[in-house]
Amino acid sequence: MKKVLVIHPEDSSTDMLQAVYFDKGYDVIRDPSISNEELVEQIRSHDKIIMLGHGTPDGLVAFDRKNDEIRYIINDSHADLLKTKETYSMWCNSDEFFECHGMKGFHSGMIISEEMEARMY
Repeated sequence: MKKVLVIHPEDSSTDMLQAVYFDKGYDVIRDPSISNEELVEQIRSHDKIIMLGHGTPDGLVAFDRKNDEIRYIINDSHADLLKTKETYSMWCNSDEFFECHGMKGFHSGMIISEEMEARMY
């Protein structure tokens, strides 16, 4: 059986995405302040990686309120490792991130999750 990791940084505006993994027994990372070292170790130890939340073609964003910073929790530095995994992603323009790195999987384009985004588009 494949080990599944969900990376879904805590953000109330994307809580509806919890339906993707609720009650499925997957390992879940919600902590936006997780260290890159711990994140990489978790990715290494799983077969399938599901990534959800806000992002851009540059990666998946984490709003780390504890350290008062915004960072790409998934970024170019993770590409080679993610190439070895079965990947699924749902963040704005995640398809561009994965295409840029030549990765296969199921990845979303633009997704509107907030009223502000709907007004912009």
